[in-house]
Amino acid sequence: MLAHVDLPGSLERRRAAGTKDGEAGRTSARARTQPWNVARETDISTAIKWLERQPRWAVVAAALVLALLLGIVDALTGFEISFALFYLLPVCLAAWAAGRGAGALTAVVCAVAWLIADQVAGQAFSQPAVAYWNAVARFGVFVVVALLLAEFRRLLILERQLARSDQLTGLLNRRAFFDVVEAELERARRFSHPVTLLFLDIDNFKSFNDALGHEAGDHLLERVAGAIGATIRTVDSAARLGGDEFAILLPETDQRMARVVGTRLREALHASGPSDAPVLSASIGAVSCVVMPDSVDALVAAADSLMYQVKRSSKDDVRYIEYAG
Repeated sequence: MLAHVDLPGSLERRRAAGTKDGEAGRTSARARTQPWNVARETDISTAIKWLERQPRWAVVAAALVLALLLGIVDALTGFEISFALFYLLPVCLAAWAAGRGAGALTAVVCAVAWLIADQVAGQAFSQPAVAYWNAVARFGVFVVVALLLAEFRRLLILERQLARSDQLTGLLNRRAFFDVVEAELERARRFSHPVTLLFLDIDNFKSFNDALGHEAGDHLLERVAGAIGATIRTVDSAARLGGDEFAILLPETDQRMARVVGTRLREALHASGPSDAPVLSASIGAVSCVVMPDSVDALVAAADSLMYQVKRSSKDDVRYIEYAG
């Protein structure tokens, strides 16, 4: 009989192969479970977004009706079956959709519905006051849940806003602005609407910043944001892209209308700030699109290039073109 002899390195190769097989098996298992997890998170996110799009009064009304229905079902099924967890659902709905007040109101309705359900079901207590004490305790739990959930949503909204806005000026940041432009370009392609993008760079900002300091430079940027806000419509979007660069998106705006906005913007920049403050000006490139560019980057690059033409020639001016691809 021949004995099996491991050649040098064969044991290490088998161990390495076993390790790779194990890693491949774990990777395969993760790949099988990951789509389910992603689908579950997507479903929850979609449901929350749908809920947030509904009118507040409609969600609160639905929560109150649900609380009353729970009370009826609770009374019909008897006091031995607990509906405690289900009563939290209308409280959470109202608090998430409409805030603390609506959550507290729904908490009152749920506590009263639960109390009446117990009495109808014939639940007996050693003292009559026990039933009312339980109702107050349940109300307290419901209110705490409503307050915590309403505060959580308020902080979540605040975090979303901070993540999408420039902290100094309050305008959109670069990432949020690009998302808005991308969505607007898609809408413009679908409905054949014109779009105009303005790209502006503050004239002599570096010299101003170096001479007067960063705090004065920050005030200057706030003046620019104020001038932009006084010029654009509510449907327009403005952003600080970084440093002293700003951009404005004008939906459904052709070159003729863009010229009006550009003139108003220059005048607003000149008039911003106190009388003893230095006159504020910017080099602006305005690209109007009837044929939409392939990407947001292409549109921004065209406006940026046009702005630099102004900066290299005269400054304090606006140059307009129509995007040709």
